[in-house]
Amino acid sequence: MPTSTWTLIQSTTLGAAAASVTFSSIPATYADLVVVCSNINSASGSGRSLYLVANADTASTYFDGFASANGTTSTGSESLRTGFVVMAQAISTTSNTAAYIQVMDYTESKRKQVMTRAGHPTTAAPIVLHGYGNLPMTAAINSLQFKLDTGNMAANSTFSLYGVSAV
Repeated sequence: MPTSTWTLIQSTTLGAAAASVTFSSIPATYADLVVVCSNINSASGSGRSLYLVANADTASTYFDGFASANGTTSTGSESLRTGFVVMAQAISTTSNTAAYIQVMDYTESKRKQVMTRAGHPTTAAPIVLHGYGNLPMTAAINSLQFKLDTGNMAANSTFSLYGVSAV
């Protein structure tokens, strides 16, 4: 069975707290993009959400939805948002959130689909989130920005961008 190849395009680990991480000048040579995030923590506060903004487009309407569970309860929702999609939730100063985010067919001249799997191992109630979104642009994705809904991401939060070859 043929398998796809992942190629590391860019990677960053925050040396200090930062408001955002941006991957820019993304080449249009792959089928999909995958971002692997690890050790995401808020520099202060809890209950934070990780946002994704594509091509610096903060004016268009994005669509996202998710289902999450913590072993005791589950929840889900769908939303229209201006300027971003939510990729992870319930981030705190100690959440150590990890996320796998895939942008499918990112060079096609159609709206882009995005999928996320995220979670964090808090001792009281580990959370797992499965989400999806629709990016409003029909142009190829050439930049991805990640930021929290409020405040900064803590030092040591890591983001790696991969290009996935077609099978």
